[in-house]
Amino acid sequence: MHIPNGNPELWDSWSGLRCMVVSCSLHLSQWHVYSVYSTCLPLFQLAKKGEKFIDLPYVVKGMDVSFSGILSFIEAAAIEKLENNECTPADLCYSLQETLFAMLVEITERAMAHCDSKDVLIVGGVGCNERLQEMMRIMCSERGGRLFATDDRYCIDNGAMIAYTGLLAYAHGVTTPLEDSTFTQRFRTDEVHAIWREKEVPVLNNTDSDAAAEVSIDGTSGPTPIAVDS
Repeated sequence: MHIPNGNPELWDSWSGLRCMVVSCSLHLSQWHVYSVYSTCLPLFQLAKKGEKFIDLPYVVKGMDVSFSGILSFIEAAAIEKLENNECTPADLCYSLQETLFAMLVEITERAMAHCDSKDVLIVGGVGCNERLQEMMRIMCSERGGRLFATDDRYCIDNGAMIAYTGLLAYAHGVTTPLEDSTFTQRFRTDEVHAIWREKEVPVLNNTDSDAAAEVSIDGTSGPTPIAVDS
């Protein structure tokens, strides 16, 4: 489960040389909903102080989710509730977090059943959230599975991720002239042609390649996601 600030995606490992997306968010991303109040971190911190759960729209379609109804509610009815002192901003943040995460847990469980999978790996910035990890862990344990997660050192964007992907591509003959290089936010995960999966090549330990070099962070090997099934 890739859960960034944008559109979450649920992957079932790989299909050939492309990552297979089995689930995603329709219409709006989580970020559009979160930004009604604040950025993700302040919202998640405020959610810890919430005590009253407010019913919010809950839309799951197959293995996809839709956040547009929640946004409409937040922009209208929720504001009225605040003005009438029916709830606090912390209550709304708490309710928003619980609702969004419950939707993500549900589609993950559906995907596990469909793909006959036991394990879940959470990545992406929102994947650092301990409440989300707790909800996923409970679901996985009830299915006899395991949850793998890590903290913000590896979940959020960082140069090592980009550099390592570039190293893999370069070691397999994929290069892009600087003048042709660009970027886009609309590049789907399943559009990536992972040519380095054609054959198993220990890139980092391949001394025959000038691109290969032993990579470590703080003198240690690369991060291993931690199983949090207890």
